[in-house]
Amino acid sequence: AAEMAVPGVGEIIVSIDSMVRNAEGLVVVSLRGLRLRLEGMEGRMALTVPDLDSMRMRVDELLRTSAAHVRSPVRSSSVYVEALGARLGAVSPAGTLSRGYAIVQAGPDGTVVSDSNLLAPGDTASVTLARGAFDAEVVAVMES
Repeated sequence: AAEMAVPGVGEIIVSIDSMVRNAEGLVVVSLRGLRLRLEGMEGRMALTVPDLDSMRMRVDELLRTSAAHVRSPVRSSSVYVEALGARLGAVSPAGTLSRGYAIVQAGPDGTVVSDSNLLAPGDTASVTLARGAFDAEVVAVMES
């Protein structure tokens, strides 16, 4: 009766062996499933993670393009400012004096004389040239 109630060593070994094989099979199936999930995640990750090298190249390209767009108007502006400066220099009092003209001032307040009728023989005037100045006495006045 005791032999019938308690399984034999051989049966126990067969039973344990069977359980080990079942456990190994479950582990193998589980590992295959996990491997497939991991491969799927890697594939999705490859699609969602940006390619940093191509992004760096794109940023470099954008920086070069933007620098060119900034330099062009600056160059145009500086050429325009230089042209305006030349025009301003040509019409400035110093520019006018350098072309041989003079500024004549008379009277105690130094009023600029723009009409010969404002002077009379014997009047004194201060004459400013491109380089230097001198005082003059009016000898005669010629009307225009």
